[in-house]
Amino acid sequence: MPAKWAAVLSITILLASSCTDPSEIGLELDPENNQLGVFYTEIPLSASMVLLDSFNTTNANVLMAGGDISPFFGTTEAIGFSRVNFVPYNRDIPAAARPNATSVLDSARFQFTITNQMTANSFAENKTLSVHRLLEPIQDITYYNSDKLAYDENPIAVGSYRLNAGRDTIVSAPLNETIANDFFNRLKSNDPIFRDLFAFREYFPGIAIKGRVEEQAGLPVNVMNTGMVLYYRNEGDTVSRRFLISTAESRSFNHINNNRTGTPLEIVQEPRTAYDVGNLVGLKANTGLVMKINTAPLQSFMDTLQNVVFNQVILEMGPVEALSEGFMPFDFLYMFYSINNTGMFSNPDYRRVERDPRQGQVNPEPARLSYLEDTRLYRQSITSYTNNLYRSGQENYNLIIHPDDPDLPVEVNLNISSVQTVDTRRLTSQQRPNLDYKESLRQLIVDQNTIKLKLYYSKIK
Repeated sequence: MPAKWAAVLSITILLASSCTDPSEIGLELDPENNQLGVFYTEIPLSASMVLLDSFNTTNANVLMAGGDISPFFGTTEAIGFSRVNFVPYNRDIPAAARPNATSVLDSARFQFTITNQMTANSFAENKTLSVHRLLEPIQDITYYNSDKLAYDENPIAVGSYRLNAGRDTIVSAPLNETIANDFFNRLKSNDPIFRDLFAFREYFPGIAIKGRVEEQAGLPVNVMNTGMVLYYRNEGDTVSRRFLISTAESRSFNHINNNRTGTPLEIVQEPRTAYDVGNLVGLKANTGLVMKINTAPLQSFMDTLQNVVFNQVILEMGPVEALSEGFMPFDFLYMFYSINNTGMFSNPDYRRVERDPRQGQVNPEPARLSYLEDTRLYRQSITSYTNNLYRSGQENYNLIIHPDDPDLPVEVNLNISSVQTVDTRRLTSQQRPNLDYKESLRQLIVDQNTIKLKLYYSKIK
């Protein structure tokens, strides 16, 4: 093999097998004196903002509470709604599992399990949670982010807590004395509401959990270990027993209100419509606000080429806007086709950019823009995708950037029986739980002028 073609082959293999940016490994390619036949170019891409349709928040695994105020995204408020249950569900409670006629109520608390996906501008101040009795039932229907139910403005429990970023935490607040005594006395007398779950729901439809938007904290409350705890003693007991009325295995949904008045996103009104909002674009969890990348410049560039193969193509954006300590970035972002230029994808009929194949891979896997903490860049190789576009002539779709992977079930937060002190920011991306779009108020802002494609390609004969 001539020396020149051996060099071309070795460089092609190097570029195709590494996710390292070739422009950073010392390779200089002068178009006027290119003896290797490998060319490099950068293609800037523009982006716009899209509001997705109302989305299903039913049984989202957490009850979102609180909110924040952003000069870019506006004011976001979250309220979680849930039924509550007691164990055993819809069956008579055994006498040994409930208070008897002589039992004494020691105390009653409402317990919150706040997940590590919480967000805040600062954790230096306390964050407040309050619980409110619903005034209407939760139906057996699908609820969306715009849905909301009436609730009693007077809370049955309220507490204020100093929290830590990136940690699962269990906290509690005193339960309203009237509510606590009412439930306790009904348990002692084996009231019909504790013998029939439907009778219980009619008597107590459920709860709403709220925070305070002005405290600038998005607080996801895990449904699996949250609820009312009645501590009581039977005659002769030296240690309190407990009876739990919780949100576990109960129908729930989240109401999310995002008011963009007075922000660059104020013009974003119609769903599935792309809006040019200026240099800054981004996405915010639980609001339906995402960004769409215009890939037309890539198509225009490929139209000028003949007989080439792409050695490596990297999509890169950033550095993203620096976040406060209370806002961990999304680990990964997925690239979905913006079908018919509407800015909408649907699960399970979604289509997305697939990652470059790797050894041993059986099924296609999604290409994920990975966050690089030291540079605050998002980057991913899309070489195979680009080569396929070039060879097949298939339609080059614009891309919706979204942090969700529809292939993964929502099972991030399981039952937590004790206070967790794991700092998830110190975990690797493989160890860290999936940051689901419906389980936080995370956000991302980036200057669209930093979104680009880096392409290395060779001419073939």
